[in-house]
Amino acid sequence: MSVRAKKHLGQHFLKDETIAQKIADSLSLKDYEEVLEIGPGMGVLTKYLIAKNIHLSVIELDRESVAYLLENFPELKGNILQGDFLKLNLEEVFGGKQLAIIGNFPYNISSQILFKAIEFRHVVPEFAGMFQKEVAQRITQGPGSKAYGILSVISQAFYHTEYLFTVPPGVFNPPPKVDSGVIRLVRKESFELPVDAKFFFRVVKTAFNQRRKTLRNSLKSFGLSDKLREDAIFARRPEQFWRKTALKMDSTFIENIEGLIKQKQDSTLLTLLSEEHPADIAEIISELDLEEATYLFKLLDSDRTSDALLEIDEDDREKILKNLSAQEIAEEIGEMDTDDAADILSELSDVRASEVISEIQDDDHAKDIVDLLRYEEGTAGALMAKELVKVKETWLVPTTVRKIRSQAQEVTRVHSIYVVDKDDHLIGRLSLKDLLVAPAEARISDIYIPKVDYVNVHDKDEDVALLMQKYDLEAIPVVDDDHILLGRITIDDIVDLIREEAEKDYQMAAGITEDIDADDSILDKTKARLPWLVLGLVGGFAAASIMGGFEDALTQYPELFYFTPLIAAMAGNVGVQSSAIVVQGLATNSIKGSMWSRMLKEIALSV
Repeated sequence: MSVRAKKHLGQHFLKDETIAQKIADSLSLKDYEEVLEIGPGMGVLTKYLIAKNIHLSVIELDRESVAYLLENFPELKGNILQGDFLKLNLEEVFGGKQLAIIGNFPYNISSQILFKAIEFRHVVPEFAGMFQKEVAQRITQGPGSKAYGILSVISQAFYHTEYLFTVPPGVFNPPPKVDSGVIRLVRKESFELPVDAKFFFRVVKTAFNQRRKTLRNSLKSFGLSDKLREDAIFARRPEQFWRKTALKMDSTFIENIEGLIKQKQDSTLLTLLSEEHPADIAEIISELDLEEATYLFKLLDSDRTSDALLEIDEDDREKILKNLSAQEIAEEIGEMDTDDAADILSELSDVRASEVISEIQDDDHAKDIVDLLRYEEGTAGALMAKELVKVKETWLVPTTVRKIRSQAQEVTRVHSIYVVDKDDHLIGRLSLKDLLVAPAEARISDIYIPKVDYVNVHDKDEDVALLMQKYDLEAIPVVDDDHILLGRITIDDIVDLIREEAEKDYQMAAGITEDIDADDSILDKTKARLPWLVLGLVGGFAAASIMGGFEDALTQYPELFYFTPLIAAMAGNVGVQSSAIVVQGLATNSIKGSMWSRMLKEIALSV
């Protein structure tokens, strides 16, 4: 008995035994009790699943295929479901048991099958099977590609997706006109979103229905607040959409977190936040009150909160640190790079900092942090981190590789490999390519590059930023006055410095003398703005006294008074332009020559 492929059912029977074996092997067979095969047809895949000694059930709509399976696979008796998978209630049929879904899915309903599995994700930990190649790629593509779409976002919100291999048309009967692709989806640990699933699906579909628009425009119908419209995530196009777009739009997200904290649902909180980026955790913490923020901070592992601590606003961080014990702060600092740890400790009082340092378990780490605290703020020493990879010029290649492996475990990212002599003097850098192609008997002295840019530990941080910007460096070594290698400065620290300097420049251009934020008190804002306002007031009095000298002319020709606001406005605009140009020049270090000549030039221009 054979089965005739029916076009209206989208049947293309797999006939290649090797492919069938590979599909069957794609299942991990972990964390579930049942396996359900959809559309087994003539059982080519089925026999390899049976061979795995798993509790297998199959569902088939075609009566002819059901009869064939009963005749050729008697072991499936009682486990063959005749019907439409799309109408199946998986929870009721399988009694709430965890089950994997697998199959060679009909192209015309493959997306619907996937969405059905996602609907029952609480009982479907794994999903594997054959799709049209284009659809398989859409499901597994990451943000940024043209193939990234509704299928990608919804699937990847709940499952880890993986494209396994491509299958040519010739292995089917009848052969389809396109290639196929086999994929696997494994359910995420946190497979439930902290937002309503229907709301999430609606946001995704609305965004991708207008692919050419930015998210803030395509999602207008959801009534985005001004704060959300200004969020950088909504300036993206749909192909850069990810699940946090919907999370940010759901006003109940923070309320859910607050409710879980009040109910002390620790396991739910940990699952909910298990895949959140430290920057997002910092954002969540900033929305909570101090008691809730502290509770959440203590609940999460220090390897995650240590990164979040660096992202939190300085004022919020200060409040949280006051609520933590010295030992708890030491645990956070123990997970940080030395430069970040030193920055945190510098915000504490001397007594409090000493208590924290005494609680750090790693003595070497504590010593490095104390060393960094000695350097004056605004210098390269205050910016640098002690973690780096360095090698001796006398080492052989095998020794060097072994030492690099050991050192790299303590370094977040290896930007460069520095070469030192026996006294730790910096003498050059090592190319990873040169190391890999060098013969085993070669010494580092034979292959290292003598030319290396570096800064002195006492150099100004602004000079370091300019140097790294000029030569497009990701990291730069720091040496002392004796040219001994002390540490390195990485681009992420320089980016933070540039941002801080830019904020100062903006404030300078606006006539603000102190560093203030939008949330500062009225008194602090007044103190920062008053000096320049007073200076402007003095200038106004001077202008008024000059105009007083022309009182008779104004009395005789009152129409001249109409030009007074125009002249004042022009003078103000010229002043704003001049200050902006000067501040820009100071920021880029492009102002050369005498400051007096620059001032006279601007005065002449304004006149």
